[in-house]
Amino acid sequence: MRFTSENLFRTPPLHASAWIDRWSTAAPDTRGDRIETGHGLGRMAVREDAIWIANATSETVTRIDRRTARVEGRTSLHHGTAAIAAGTEAVWVLGTNGWLWRFHPDGEGEGVARTGRGARDLACDPRSVWIIRRNGELVGTDQATGETTVEAKVPRGARQILSADDGLIALTGKGRRVCRVARDTGSVEAEVRLPARGVRAAIHRDALWVACGRRRSSSWGALVRVDLATMRVDAVHEAPNAPRAIAAGNEHVWVACGRRGDKKSTVARMEPTTGELTPWAETDWTIYDLAVAGDELLAACGVTLAGPAAGIVDGGGMGGGHHGGGGGHGGGGH
Repeated sequence: MRFTSENLFRTPPLHASAWIDRWSTAAPDTRGDRIETGHGLGRMAVREDAIWIANATSETVTRIDRRTARVEGRTSLHHGTAAIAAGTEAVWVLGTNGWLWRFHPDGEGEGVARTGRGARDLACDPRSVWIIRRNGELVGTDQATGETTVEAKVPRGARQILSADDGLIALTGKGRRVCRVARDTGSVEAEVRLPARGVRAAIHRDALWVACGRRRSSSWGALVRVDLATMRVDAVHEAPNAPRAIAAGNEHVWVACGRRGDKKSTVARMEPTTGELTPWAETDWTIYDLAVAGDELLAACGVTLAGPAAGIVDGGGMGGGHHGGGGGHGGGGH
């Protein structure tokens, strides 16, 4: 940390263990064993045989076997991670320094391209991996060759990029707008304004569900449905709290919520046709990401501590995690 007059007396945050919690999508009381993954904010990608998670603080990418729920490999990137997505034949990871990494099913990883700073998110369609930066610059890269195929810019900056059947979907304008983007040119085809600030979004069938919050409210949240055919907002359902993560799978939409400044999270399951929200699980820690893998709901969890004293108070019950081994591609699992 570089000390300045502004941060000289500021206590830097400490990051306890990060892990994956697992619930059955059919019965919330049915839970799997916790899987420790690294440190800091985690994002997940799911393939047929494995769960992959990128942790920002430990700067690691971890491969977990879906059948045994055991860590089979861990690679240190030596840079923070911004996003992860499952492609056709590989898993793609975007570093905060703009490097695009490709991880093969056996866990072997390789740097493919430097896409520029300000990396924000990425998504995969059957052919390309799409990278978006904070200023809205969009880059399409061929998954087979690693060559850049499309360069464009989405107006008003960007927060998230997703792949839908009819094109790309971008959450833009500091989360206040949704754009549909053409894959062949990167041009914006349609746009809709959201009633509140979108945090994260997920696609379920023909709709985009956006988890929205308000900057001035630490407890208000809503799930906003955008019809992808008409690009219109057609439903708004209040959420239990300010949203943190969202996922779609097994015929439901799942959202993790929590008051800002509070470590606790609540997971709710929503029936998309009625908008009915059912409380599913509660935690004493922060949920960073959600994903559905088969009949399991996965939550990437962790705790950010205020400083050294907080580590003594809160760290005792967290299982004493550690940095992932690594230093090489497909670094040793444990």
